[in-house]
Amino acid sequence: MLLFDDQALRGILPSRFQTWITTSAPCGHVFIERVLLSSLVALILFLSASVMFLQLGRRPLPQPVTTALEWFAPLAIVNSYGLFANMTTTRPEIVIEGSQDGETWSEYAFRYKPGNTDRRPPWNIPHQPRLDWQMWFAALSTANETPWFANLLVRLLQTRLW
Repeated sequence: MLLFDDQALRGILPSRFQTWITTSAPCGHVFIERVLLSSLVALILFLSASVMFLQLGRRPLPQPVTTALEWFAPLAIVNSYGLFANMTTTRPEIVIEGSQDGETWSEYAFRYKPGNTDRRPPWNIPHQPRLDWQMWFAALSTANETPWFANLLVRLLQTRLW
């Protein structure tokens, strides 16, 4: 609430509430205002954390909670953590191979792509191995969701590295 723009709040708050907030009030009113605002912020944080913990249990949420989540979803104030909201239990992997003669095939080596589980992960900081990172997500997606991968294969065929 403290981060909202005052002009934006004036557009949605009732006029009597706007007047109450903007007028200089005695110290007692300022204290009540701060307590109410702090309580509202604490309630929002508590409810946000509670919903996240409820979702971790993988059980269906109660209907009032589901309805509230659907109502607040466009605001994006309660959500799972980005890319890693749902962890997978398997590790699908894309392996690209090439051949000079069509009989002997060799794997293209991507230095930073997960592969051999016995191999220690390579040091890559501050470098971000973008292609290797995207290959991981491509393995978790469909071909329609990763059109860049088909283009990569076409470019590999055009370069004739093998």
